[in-house]
Amino acid sequence: MTTIKAIGSLCVTDSDGYIINHADWNKINPIFLPVINDVIHTYRTLLQDDLHSIYKGIDSKGYRD
Repeated sequence: MTTIKAIGSLCVTDSDGYIINHADWNKINPIFLPVINDVIHTYRTLLQDDLHSIYKGIDSKGYRD
C-alpha cells in the first residue's frame, strides 16, 4: 500500500481568503532568470495559442522547480 508522506505545506490565506503567493518572482535568485526567460520564450514560440500556463513552484525543501 502507498504511504502518504507528511511533506509540503498548506497555502496561507489573507484575511479576505485569498491565497498568499509564496512563489513570487522576487524570490527567485536573479542568476536563474535568463534561463527561465529563455524557457518561457521557447514555450511561447513553439506552443503559441496551445500554451495555457507555465508552472513555477517550490519543492518540499523550499527550492524552485
